[in-house]
Amino acid sequence: MTMTTRIALIHPLLPALQASAAAFRRHWPEARCLNLLDDSLPDDLYRLGMTHPDVRRRIAALLDYARGMEVSAILFSGSGFGPLLDELGPALGVP
Repeated sequence: MTMTTRIALIHPLLPALQASAAAFRRHWPEARCLNLLDDSLPDDLYRLGMTHPDVRRRIAALLDYARGMEVSAILFSGSGFGPLLDELGPALGVP
């Protein structure tokens, strides 16, 4: 039996979800992509800032939820969240 690699993809925008899905279909069609979308994050990031506790809590909750889906890796498609992901990511135990 072949094991399917499960990848959690977290998206702050619908176009990012669509682009990621197309890229996985083309380059790694065997992967099972599990998509999470919170399209209010970019507005809240702009309005509140990266260090605001609510933004931080929501990103941490999305990462924790993704980890709980028994995935091999997590991909966050929003580059504007990089510094926060660099801080929170290592504790996940999932690349």
